[in-house]
Amino acid sequence: MSQEETSLVRLFDGRNVNLKHLEEMMINYRCLKEMYEKEPDQISVPVEQKKISLKASLLVYFFLSLICSIGAILLGIFVHPAFYSLFASWAILLLIPALHYLHEKKRRAMMPASENIPNPQKKKTEDNLTELRISLSSTFKSFAVEENELEGSFALFKAKYNSYLKTLQREKELNQINEQNRLSCLAKEKILQENFSRYHYKGNDYANLLMNLSSDAKKYSFYLRKEEQLEEQRKELDRKIQEEGQKIKELVQKYNMGEPNAYLSQLPIDRNTLQNKEKELAKQKDDLASFKEKEHLAERPSTLEEIDLNALSQELEKEINERQTLSSQIDEDERNISSLEDDVSSLPEEKENLAKLKKDYEIVSKTLAALTDAEESLKRRYISPVENQFKKYSQNLENVLGEEIEMDPNFNVSFLRDGKRSGAEYLSSGEMTLCALSYRLAITDNIFEGKEKPFLILDDIFADLDETHMDMARKFVENLSQNEQIVYFTCHPSRDIE
Repeated sequence: MSQEETSLVRLFDGRNVNLKHLEEMMINYRCLKEMYEKEPDQISVPVEQKKISLKASLLVYFFLSLICSIGAILLGIFVHPAFYSLFASWAILLLIPALHYLHEKKRRAMMPASENIPNPQKKKTEDNLTELRISLSSTFKSFAVEENELEGSFALFKAKYNSYLKTLQREKELNQINEQNRLSCLAKEKILQENFSRYHYKGNDYANLLMNLSSDAKKYSFYLRKEEQLEEQRKELDRKIQEEGQKIKELVQKYNMGEPNAYLSQLPIDRNTLQNKEKELAKQKDDLASFKEKEHLAERPSTLEEIDLNALSQELEKEINERQTLSSQIDEDERNISSLEDDVSSLPEEKENLAKLKKDYEIVSKTLAALTDAEESLKRRYISPVENQFKKYSQNLENVLGEEIEMDPNFNVSFLRDGKRSGAEYLSSGEMTLCALSYRLAITDNIFEGKEKPFLILDDIFADLDETHMDMARKFVENLSQNEQIVYFTCHPSRDIE
């Protein structure tokens, strides 16, 4: 999870956000704002008329003046003529209300029927609008959203909240994927434990177990080769035993020794006797030589007896040589028999080691088969989908580069150029950028398989491309945009991509 997503989760977690209520408040705000803008600042109201009309006032005043005039005439007749001047004054006074009536009637005719006053409804709407704006601003501010315009604040808040919901959904999906992977790993781990326990391997350090298993496999191979060598040696020894046995038989038949085993047991005694006789003979020869030298027998002419002695001596020498040869052959045969007996005595132990090695080999073979199956299962589950999606995107890439692109199960990219397949190290940096983009797109498709795919954000990924590779990237993105929603951020001339 990125730092921005983490801050969003920390901002919204544990807080009750009713987006629908906020939207209703914003709708009310817009309606009130529209009403406020449409309401006039002032309204026209009728002017309030006096309860007593001008005519009524004039009649009252006329009757009063008339009564006073009649009174003045009566006083002038019965009391004094001076009251006639008072009558004249009252007559003149009668003209004043008439003139006032005419003036007031003209003034009222010119006066408007209504007047403008401040619009109280607009003031009430303004108060409600201000109260709603303060409430919304306070809410947005509590979520670290501050804009000059309330509409901008609401749009930013809504975008953050939607990003928060998407982050939660993506986190939920990732947790589900992690749980599936965990369960899959547990299943594979169980299979491995069963296989290892079947071969008497225990523990959870599978790397160490595999290392031990590999070491045992090497030992088994070594002992297997050794068994083959021992088998060859055994056959060779059997052949030598047969040859030496044949020689012994021939020797026994040649010298009429009778039973070979009895003769073999007698050989050490005869050898000791022969050695003693040889010593005695050598001593007698020395004594004879000393005697001849002392008695000067060598200067005397040869006699018949002397000739017979020489012949006897030669025959004796011949017999001694034959006996020495036979003794040497017997010693060699004894050494060979002793060596054969040692080899034969070690043969059961070697067979036991061989049986153990065969058992270890079976364990190693079955474990390696289980590990191979597990590896193939992992490749089918995680590697093959990515490889297939990469092939889909590599078709667009092949159309752009004009070369056949492939990716093996180990995610190694190769291409066919001039009839020769080469590795990714022979691609230029621009071509490697396009291949890396295809690889990321393949991984994204695998993550969102069977789900709604999000839009694709490219953040200045083509900034280092030259003009030639930029044209390739433009064609690649144009092909990609037919099936993807793409947002491309850059300050590079590549922003001309449409």
